[in-house]
Amino acid sequence: MGRLILIKHSLPNIVEDQPSRDWNLSAEGKRRASMLADAVATMKPASLHSSAEEKATQTAEFVTTATGLTLSIDPGFNEHERSKEPFTATVEFERSVVEALRNPDEMVYGSETVSAAAHRFEAALHDAERFSSPGDMAVVSHGTVISAYVASLTGVDVVELWQSLGLPGLIVTNWPDPDRIELRQNFD
Repeated sequence: MGRLILIKHSLPNIVEDQPSRDWNLSAEGKRRASMLADAVATMKPASLHSSAEEKATQTAEFVTTATGLTLSIDPGFNEHERSKEPFTATVEFERSVVEALRNPDEMVYGSETVSAAAHRFEAALHDAERFSSPGDMAVVSHGTVISAYVASLTGVDVVELWQSLGLPGLIVTNWPDPDRIELRQNFD
């Protein structure tokens, strides 16, 4: 049994009139991504996968530099679909995400339920595993889908997990049957 290294992307530049999927990393986000990449390199993953969203792929590029791994991009690792939602202040955004996480089977926020996003994420993990070298697998993705997936399998509180992840942050769990969190670390 290997490990699954789930990485939440680094700190983006927030552009209010642009969907968050198009945001790039900020200068501080790049600094943090470099620290994250050094830590991931010590874990020696055998493969690296990323969401297709810009802030995730840019975070993953730091990991490729530190590890020498080839990056595989899969939109199955994208965030819970909410690109048509208008930009809101942090407090309102967090309230909306918490409500969606607490009601994963309801269309609360965005155009995809949190449960559907977690199932899409899990399917992408299994696809990635089929095409990866044996060993630990690293995936750069997003807080909501990572939290929903991990919480559904480990029983941890999904909101607490989501709120605890930094920009960037990582969770390491056993794979392919995650049942506990082995490591949780932030880089800010």
